[in-house]
Amino acid sequence: MRDRIRAAASQAAPVPADEALRLQPHRVRQILHATADRIERMTPDATMSDGCRFTEIQISTWDHHGRYNNVAVGQDITATLTAVRDLPLTGTRAEYAARLRFHVRQVTR
Repeated sequence: MRDRIRAAASQAAPVPADEALRLQPHRVRQILHATADRIERMTPDATMSDGCRFTEIQISTWDHHGRYNNVAVGQDITATLTAVRDLPLTGTRAEYAARLRFHVRQVTR
């Protein structure tokens, strides 16, 4: 499943990251805020990774929708991953969460 979603996100590469946020701004914004909260709470001093980002976005999307068998779930996971694909994964999870919150504020103004 993870590989299919990543493949879909990479195929969506021509869409600028800020445009992905504008396509479904209310849902993607809520999912990204929830993701930042989750990442910050889970071992904030650990090194941030692509796997962590993927997992937390997926879980936050599932929580947002309350179900997993809805077409919008996959679309929101792809849109959210696309919206943050250029955000550097360097540093700790807490640092990434702070960058993620700042990114969401800048793009969705």
